[in-house]
Amino acid sequence: MSAELIELSNALAQATERAAANVVAVHAEARGSASGVIWRSGIIVTAEHALRRDEEIHATLPDARVVPATLVGRDPSTDLAVLKCAEASAAVTGFGDVTSLKPGSLTLVVGRTRASGPVAASSSNKASSAAWASICRSRRRRKVRSASGKVDS
Repeated sequence: MSAELIELSNALAQATERAAANVVAVHAEARGSASGVIWRSGIIVTAEHALRRDEEIHATLPDARVVPATLVGRDPSTDLAVLKCAEASAAVTGFGDVTSLKPGSLTLVVGRTRASGPVAASSSNKASSAAWASICRSRRRRKVRSASGKVDS
């Protein structure tokens, strides 16, 4: 393997390790799990569609501890759910610049499973557009229906 590919491989492994420190496995059923991100201390964001029930939700933290999590709210239109978990404390420290993404840019997706720990996949970005960023910004301002049925901003 060429020196450039070895350098890229090592950089991807280091990026995976850094990102995995903020990624949890979320399980709301006996089998299977979804990945989630410790957005800030005590808050996990995950995929709404992965939560088939609102109770008995657990998270496998980066240190492999399995701890309870409580559904705070979910928004099917954006496929986001917010969980509260006091033990989740390693919040994301920084984000990349999404405006620099172009078709063909390398992307790295990091997740976590209940059984195997961190997992990663690399690919090239298929498409980017200012319209998608605009839609995301407006969707984030939408209201999220909490688990109690109350609508929160």
